[in-house]
Amino acid sequence: MYFLEYCKEPEHGELHSSGRCFDDSFKEEASQKLAGLDRFIYLVDMFRIIEDCSNDFLSIDAAEGIQFWRINKYLLNYVNAVYSLKEYVNSYAPPLKRVTERYYQSEDWYRFICDYRNRIIHQSAIIKDYSPKSGNIYVNLDELIQIQSRVVDESAERHKENAERFKKKLEELKQSANTIESQHFLSMKTIIMKASNEIEAMKGEVLKYAFEKGVSPIISWMLSFVVWKDTNEQYVFIVNKETKDCFEPNYAMESFILCMIEALGCNNSICQAIHAHLKEKHYDFFFERMIPTDEIFKA
Repeated sequence: MYFLEYCKEPEHGELHSSGRCFDDSFKEEASQKLAGLDRFIYLVDMFRIIEDCSNDFLSIDAAEGIQFWRINKYLLNYVNAVYSLKEYVNSYAPPLKRVTERYYQSEDWYRFICDYRNRIIHQSAIIKDYSPKSGNIYVNLDELIQIQSRVVDESAERHKENAERFKKKLEELKQSANTIESQHFLSMKTIIMKASNEIEAMKGEVLKYAFEKGVSPIISWMLSFVVWKDTNEQYVFIVNKETKDCFEPNYAMESFILCMIEALGCNNSICQAIHAHLKEKHYDFFFERMIPTDEIFKA
């Protein structure tokens, strides 16, 4: 059995019983709620990783000379990060595929990067061309088409349609490619910039949906345990006296909020929604920082 106790100050306060108790299923429920917050933190981090990998690649100045292994490292980091996001959202709860699939099917470059990772990188195709004058970085489009032609020939029947579609996309890109000595070269900086713009547009919609459907109900659940005494919220412990298991909803919620502020910024719509929720519930003091809640959301 779990008992809800509270105090004014978590480090030195005197514990009081709330009179509320919960059966042993509480432990599993609390674990699921915490896992839901962790999933969202990781989702936010995946977008941050993609942004960072994109910046790494786009900041390469080939005009100053750079080793190709480093260029290819940055490219591998980027395409793997994008593809990892695609796989993660497909298995996310609440389901995000209804949002992301629209971008995958309708936008050009997010899907191109996923296909490039699956159909080109795995064939050991590397970047080995750049322009010292412009600082741009290129892949040989004709070589990519040759590689994809082999993939089409070797693909099982159920995979052949997608392989042929990607080959057609590569062939279409020849019209806008740079031509040097009858060879066609594709600017990977341009491709990554366009893909990152699409992913940034998708990010807002994905995080908003995941927050509203998954995170917001968890925050409401945690707030439901908070005790108010003389209009002041108290710090709560939900304790199993036999096993010594202890759940601290204030700490769990506040730690998550601080993580979101650090990752997204105080002015982000998700952080603003959290702030509004706390104000509505009169959660006016942040125990993790021992300051008023409003101060936490100041830039």
